[in-house]
Amino acid sequence: MKKLLTLSFALLLISACSNKHILVKNAEKYPADKYITKVAYAEKKDQAKENALKDIKTLYASLPKGDSYTEARRQAVLDSAKIVETWKDKINKRYYAMAAIDREQAKKITEPAYAQIDGKLKNMANKIGQEQNKWHAVQYAFAMEELFKERQGLDSEYALISHNETAYQENALNDFKNSRAKALDNIKIVYEFEGFEDKIVKSKVIEALNDLGFGVSEKPQESDIILHMNIALDQFPSKTTNALYWCTATANVNLKEASNGNIFATISEPQKVGTFRQEEAQRRSQIAAGQAVAPKVKEKLVQYINKK
Repeated sequence: MKKLLTLSFALLLISACSNKHILVKNAEKYPADKYITKVAYAEKKDQAKENALKDIKTLYASLPKGDSYTEARRQAVLDSAKIVETWKDKINKRYYAMAAIDREQAKKITEPAYAQIDGKLKNMANKIGQEQNKWHAVQYAFAMEELFKERQGLDSEYALISHNETAYQENALNDFKNSRAKALDNIKIVYEFEGFEDKIVKSKVIEALNDLGFGVSEKPQESDIILHMNIALDQFPSKTTNALYWCTATANVNLKEASNGNIFATISEPQKVGTFRQEEAQRRSQIAAGQAVAPKVKEKLVQYINKK
């Protein structure tokens, strides 16, 4: 029995070494920087081929599902997969198959989508450069943001098919981003507080506007929009639970035109939180109020600018 076990182990070792030699040879023939490859096996040759093709067609499995155009483009890449090698292991009698996608071919299928997006970005950048009305320029900048998101999604595909080349024509992309930033920089937003200055709520609101691309400062000489904030706190012990404290933080925000003081948006968000520490109840309610009011301020500002 011991001799049989030793012989079986030896045969497995020979099989493994044989397969390893073939895999190394195939890797040299189809290097990773030029090909995407998958190897599969089965008891029959046709099944091994089918398994290899099935495996390689999971290439985009990690990415979220796209629209019909995205899915058609991805499918075109997957359809370019071919079985490039098959062999039979003499020891375990299994058939092996290698499927491959040519990276250059895949890039040629994908790159026209970049050209389409970048063409739209270039058009928007040109409009920003020619636009005399700074509000209209910002409208073009907002439109660019959706295109940047599309391009970012395409980058995820490109990284998979191009051996981790994550940037496509990066210089052009940076030029588009600079055009957008320039348009947004022309809109001056300042903040002011009535009552105590709540740094927690203020930071949440300012972060939301920074996310849009706007800077927010404190009372410069010239401004276009005033972000007026008032934070009200109502703290009280629980009437039913001993040592429990409640705090309701209400974030009140007015968006005003700096030129005439007209209020074009009013947002109010109360948030109630209870804890067994009074200071913690206050802190958490302020965080909650800031998180609730910030996206609404962002939404109202975009609506105002798009109507200018």
